Amino acid sequence: VRLACVVDHLGSFKLAWIQRDRSAILTVGNHVITRNNRIGVSHDGHRTWYLTIKDVRPGDAGTYMCQINTAVAISQIGHVSVVVPPYIKDEMSSRDVGLLEGMDLTLACSARGSPVPTIKWRREDGSDIHLNHTVS
Repeated sequence: VRLACVVDHLGSFKLAWIQRDRSAILTVGNHVITRNNRIGVSHDGHRTWYLTIKDVRPGDAGTYMCQINTAVAISQIGHVSVVVPPYIKDEMSSRDVGLLEGMDLTLACSARGSPVPTIKWRREDGSDIHLNHTVS
């Protein structure tokens, strides 16, 4: 991920990149402050500053801000969303079950992902399963 911040006439002021959700200062000027080695900062030599995040992870999602240290801070905000493919958490989901007609059955399915996946129950032949109630 690469976020850009365009600044005219920075002069002697410094630009900092901040991860707002964590109130964490990531960079100041050309220097990386965070210990996260996936974070980088660069400048095009003119007016654009870039924050780079390598090997993006779900925890990198959130609001980022570039801020100039003027008397009244000037800032721009950007948002990073991380898409995580849906997956089923096997250890929290039901296995094959055998039961007699008329018995109650409880099935569990736990799925994760971003955005949050929707779970739909179907029979092996693809036909719908009509539930008496919905479980979240």
